[in-house]
Amino acid sequence: MKQEEKRSNMAERKIRIMVAKPGLDGHDRGARILARCFRDAGFEVIYTGCHQTPEQIASAAVQEDVDLVGLSCLCRLDYLVVSSAGETVSNVITNGA
Repeated sequence: MKQEEKRSNMAERKIRIMVAKPGLDGHDRGARILARCFRDAGFEVIYTGCHQTPEQIASAAVQEDVDLVGLSCLCRLDYLVVSSAGETVSNVITNGA
């Protein structure tokens, strides 16, 4: 598909954003506020809830055919999970595995 066709397809439909809360931290107020703000701005939002594993986030991103994945974390230890989730999503999208 040509770049121009991709742009016209994006203009015809809402951008789909998935907001996920990886790791063990259960404080999801910020993620819920961001999801609501995205929705209010006209985006289509999928919120996965708390305590998601990288594999669950990647699977949901592929199943929901999202354009963007937003990961929310407050705990420093969760940065490892966020990094792993990003790699897993990239691998699933690139390799289909």
